[in-house]
Amino acid sequence: MRALSMFLALMILCIGSNCYAKLEDGFKATCKVYKAATKESQGSIGSGAVFAENDHSYFVLTAGHIAKNLNDTVYLRFYHSGFESHIMYCKVKHTVFDITSIEDDWAILELSKNVYNKKPYPKPSIIPLAKEPPKHKEVVCSVGCPRGTWPTGWIGHIRRVAVNFSGEVTWIKCTPGAIPGRSGSALMDRECTKIYGVIVKLTGLCTSTEFIKRSEDIGKIIGAK
Repeated sequence: MRALSMFLALMILCIGSNCYAKLEDGFKATCKVYKAATKESQGSIGSGAVFAENDHSYFVLTAGHIAKNLNDTVYLRFYHSGFESHIMYCKVKHTVFDITSIEDDWAILELSKNVYNKKPYPKPSIIPLAKEPPKHKEVVCSVGCPRGTWPTGWIGHIRRVAVNFSGEVTWIKCTPGAIPGRSGSALMDRECTKIYGVIVKLTGLCTSTEFIKRSEDIGKIIGAK
Protein backbone atom coordinates (compact mmCIF):
# COMPACT_ATOMS: atom_id res chain seq x y z
CA MET A 1 0.00 0.00 0.00
CA ARG A 2 2.83 2.40 0.84
CA ALA A 3 4.55 1.65 -2.47
CA LEU A 4 1.29 2.25 -4.33
CA SER A 5 0.77 5.56 -2.52
CA MET A 6 4.29 6.69 -3.45
CA PHE A 7 3.72 5.66 -7.07
CA LEU A 8 0.43 7.61 -7.26
CA ALA A 9 2.06 10.63 -5.66
CA LEU A 10 4.87 10.48 -8.22
CA MET A 11 2.36 10.26 -11.08
CA ILE A 12 0.47 13.29 -9.77
CA LEU A 13 3.74 15.18 -9.46
CA CYS A 14 4.69 14.24 -13.01
CA ILE A 15 1.35 15.25 -14.48
CA GLY A 16 1.32 18.51 -12.58
CA SER A 17 4.79 19.48 -13.77
CA ASN A 18 4.37 18.03 -17.28
CA CYS A 19 7.51 15.96 -16.66
CA TYR A 20 6.02 12.98 -18.51
CA ALA A 21 6.25 14.86 -21.81
CA LYS A 22 9.79 15.91 -20.96
CA LEU A 23 10.79 12.38 -19.96
CA GLU A 24 9.87 11.28 -23.48
CA ASP A 25 12.97 13.06 -24.77
CA GLY A 26 15.03 11.02 -22.35
CA PHE A 27 13.61 7.81 -23.79
CA LYS A 28 14.21 8.96 -27.38
CA ALA A 29 17.85 9.75 -26.60
CA THR A 30 18.54 6.50 -24.74
CA CYS A 31 19.81 3.28 -26.27
CA LYS A 32 21.07 -0.12 -25.23
CA VAL A 33 24.82 -0.48 -25.66
CA TYR A 34 26.45 -3.85 -25.93
CA LYS A 35 29.93 -5.00 -26.74
CA ALA A 36 30.45 -8.23 -28.62
CA ALA A 37 32.36 -10.99 -26.84
CA THR A 38 35.77 -11.99 -28.17
CA LYS A 39 38.30 -14.71 -27.37
CA GLU A 40 40.09 -12.21 -25.14
CA SER A 41 37.12 -10.71 -23.28
CA GLN A 42 33.49 -11.21 -22.35
CA GLY A 43 30.68 -9.18 -23.85
CA SER A 44 29.01 -6.42 -21.82
CA ILE A 45 25.63 -4.72 -21.80
CA GLY A 46 24.87 -1.18 -20.71
CA SER A 47 23.03 1.97 -21.72
CA GLY A 48 23.89 5.27 -23.34
CA ALA A 49 22.37 8.58 -24.45
CA VAL A 50 22.77 10.72 -27.57
CA PHE A 51 24.27 14.06 -26.57
CA ALA A 52 25.54 15.62 -29.80
CA GLU A 53 25.66 15.34 -33.57
CA ASN A 54 27.48 16.61 -36.63
CA ASP A 55 26.57 16.40 -40.31
CA HIS A 56 27.39 12.70 -40.53
CA SER A 57 27.05 11.15 -37.07
CA TYR A 58 25.30 11.01 -33.72
CA PHE A 59 27.42 10.76 -30.57
CA VAL A 60 26.47 8.63 -27.59
CA LEU A 61 27.81 9.02 -24.06
CA THR A 62 28.19 5.82 -22.05
CA ALA A 63 30.37 4.23 -19.36
CA GLY A 64 34.01 3.49 -20.12
CA HIS A 65 33.81 -0.01 -18.65
CA ILE A 66 31.24 -0.88 -21.36
CA ALA A 67 33.62 0.09 -24.18
CA LYS A 68 37.17 0.00 -22.79
CA ASN A 69 39.09 -0.04 -26.07
CA LEU A 70 38.94 1.92 -29.32
CA ASN A 71 38.88 -1.32 -31.31
CA ASP A 72 35.95 -2.85 -29.39
CA THR A 73 33.01 -4.01 -31.51
CA VAL A 74 30.02 -2.17 -30.07
CA TYR A 75 26.36 -2.12 -31.10
CA LEU A 76 23.38 0.08 -30.22
CA ARG A 77 19.65 -0.47 -30.21
CA PHE A 78 16.98 2.19 -29.63
CA TYR A 79 13.50 1.62 -28.23
CA HIS A 80 10.96 4.42 -28.48
CA SER A 81 7.77 5.62 -30.17
CA GLY A 82 6.55 2.03 -30.22
CA PHE A 83 9.50 0.85 -32.30
CA GLU A 84 12.53 -1.33 -31.68
CA SER A 85 15.38 -0.38 -33.96
CA HIS A 86 17.57 -2.82 -35.81
CA ILE A 87 21.03 -3.47 -34.39
CA MET A 88 23.33 -0.56 -35.22
CA TYR A 89 27.10 -0.87 -35.36
CA CYS A 90 29.02 2.09 -33.94
CA LYS A 91 32.62 3.14 -33.38
CA VAL A 92 34.29 3.79 -30.06
CA LYS A 93 35.39 7.37 -30.67
CA HIS A 94 37.00 8.01 -27.29
CA THR A 95 37.21 6.03 -24.06
CA VAL A 96 38.56 6.60 -20.56
CA PHE A 97 38.56 3.82 -17.97
CA ASP A 98 40.41 3.35 -14.70
CA ILE A 99 38.93 0.71 -12.43
CA THR A 100 40.21 2.59 -9.36
CA SER A 101 38.52 5.89 -10.31
CA ILE A 102 34.87 6.94 -10.43
CA GLU A 103 35.41 9.97 -12.67
CA ASP A 104 37.59 8.09 -15.17
CA ASP A 105 34.82 5.85 -16.51
CA TRP A 106 33.23 7.23 -19.67
CA ALA A 107 33.24 6.75 -23.42
CA ILE A 108 31.91 8.42 -26.55
CA LEU A 109 30.45 6.27 -29.33
CA GLU A 110 29.93 7.43 -32.90
CA LEU A 111 26.86 6.26 -34.83
CA SER A 112 26.72 7.02 -38.55
CA LYS A 113 23.52 8.69 -39.75
CA ASN A 114 23.65 6.43 -42.80
CA VAL A 115 21.97 3.68 -40.78
CA TYR A 116 18.79 5.77 -40.83
CA ASN A 117 18.89 5.95 -44.62
CA LYS A 118 19.04 2.18 -44.97
CA LYS A 119 16.19 1.40 -42.56
CA PRO A 120 13.80 4.25 -41.67
CA TYR A 121 13.43 4.66 -37.92
CA PRO A 122 12.49 7.63 -35.68
CA LYS A 123 15.57 9.74 -35.13
CA PRO A 124 16.88 10.09 -31.58
CA SER A 125 16.52 13.14 -29.38
CA ILE A 126 19.73 14.95 -28.49
CA ILE A 127 20.29 15.95 -24.87
CA PRO A 128 23.39 18.14 -24.43
CA LEU A 129 25.90 18.00 -21.60
CA ALA A 130 25.01 20.36 -18.76
CA LYS A 131 26.87 23.66 -18.48
CA GLU A 132 26.76 23.50 -14.69
CA PRO A 133 26.72 20.69 -12.08
CA PRO A 134 23.58 19.68 -10.19
CA LYS A 135 22.81 20.90 -6.70
CA HIS A 136 22.60 18.76 -3.58
CA LYS A 137 19.08 17.27 -3.23
CA GLU A 138 18.11 18.45 -6.72
CA VAL A 139 15.42 16.32 -8.39
CA VAL A 140 16.86 14.41 -11.36
CA CYS A 141 15.84 11.62 -13.70
CA SER A 142 17.45 8.85 -15.70
CA VAL A 143 16.47 6.45 -18.47
CA GLY A 144 18.27 3.17 -19.10
CA CYS A 145 17.92 -0.40 -20.31
CA PRO A 146 17.86 -2.68 -17.23
CA ARG A 147 19.36 -6.08 -18.04
CA GLY A 148 19.31 -5.21 -21.72
CA THR A 149 15.53 -4.85 -21.97
CA TRP A 150 13.31 -1.98 -23.14
CA PRO A 151 14.23 1.23 -21.31
CA THR A 152 12.63 2.38 -18.09
CA GLY A 153 12.89 5.75 -16.38
CA TRP A 154 12.96 6.97 -12.82
CA ILE A 155 12.86 10.26 -10.94
CA GLY A 156 15.21 10.60 -8.00
CA HIS A 157 17.48 13.14 -6.36
CA ILE A 158 21.13 14.06 -5.83
CA ARG A 159 22.63 12.70 -2.62
CA ARG A 160 26.16 14.04 -2.98
CA VAL A 161 28.25 16.25 -5.26
CA ALA A 162 31.99 15.57 -4.87
CA VAL A 163 34.44 18.42 -5.51
CA ASN A 164 38.23 18.14 -5.92
CA PHE A 165 40.93 20.57 -4.73
CA SER A 166 40.48 22.64 -7.90
CA GLY A 167 36.80 23.13 -7.22
CA GLU A 168 35.73 20.78 -10.02
CA VAL A 169 32.81 18.44 -9.56
CA THR A 170 34.35 15.03 -10.23
CA TRP A 171 31.53 12.64 -9.36
CA ILE A 172 27.93 12.62 -8.25
CA LYS A 173 25.85 10.20 -6.22
CA CYS A 174 22.15 9.82 -6.90
CA THR A 175 19.19 7.91 -5.50
CA PRO A 176 17.92 5.41 -6.54
CA GLY A 177 20.93 3.33 -7.49
CA ALA A 178 21.30 1.39 -10.72
CA ILE A 179 20.74 -2.25 -11.64
CA PRO A 180 22.75 -4.31 -14.18
CA GLY A 181 22.31 -2.97 -17.69
CA ARG A 182 21.91 0.62 -16.56
CA SER A 183 25.64 1.37 -16.50
CA GLY A 184 26.21 4.23 -18.90
CA SER A 185 22.74 5.72 -18.39
CA ALA A 186 22.58 9.48 -18.47
CA LEU A 187 21.82 11.31 -15.23
CA MET A 188 19.64 14.22 -16.38
CA ASP A 189 17.83 17.16 -14.92
CA ARG A 190 14.13 16.72 -14.16
CA GLU A 191 13.07 18.07 -17.56
CA CYS A 192 15.55 15.92 -19.54
CA THR A 193 17.14 19.00 -21.10
CA LYS A 194 20.74 18.37 -20.01
CA ILE A 195 23.04 15.58 -18.86
CA TYR A 196 24.74 15.94 -15.48
CA GLY A 197 26.60 12.66 -15.45
CA VAL A 198 27.02 9.03 -16.49
CA ILE A 199 25.88 6.33 -14.07
CA VAL A 200 28.81 3.95 -13.57
CA LYS A 201 28.11 2.08 -10.30
CA LEU A 202 25.13 0.14 -8.95
CA THR A 203 25.30 2.36 -5.86
CA GLY A 204 24.29 5.37 -7.94
CA LEU A 205 27.76 6.86 -8.42
CA CYS A 206 28.15 8.88 -11.61
CA THR A 207 31.01 10.39 -13.57
CA SER A 208 30.36 14.15 -13.75
CA THR A 209 29.98 15.62 -17.24
CA GLU A 210 31.49 18.85 -15.90
CA PHE A 211 34.67 16.91 -15.13
CA ILE A 212 34.54 15.21 -18.54
CA LYS A 213 34.33 18.58 -20.31
CA ARG A 214 37.19 20.02 -18.27
CA SER A 215 39.47 17.02 -18.81
CA GLU A 216 38.89 16.66 -22.57
CA ASP A 217 38.02 18.89 -25.53
CA ILE A 218 34.71 17.25 -26.40
CA GLY A 219 34.08 19.53 -29.38
CA LYS A 220 37.40 18.52 -30.90
CA ILE A 221 36.74 14.81 -30.29
CA ILE A 222 33.38 14.78 -32.04
CA GLY A 223 33.65 17.71 -34.46
CA ALA A 224 30.14 18.74 -33.43
CA LYS A 225 28.06 21.49 -34.99
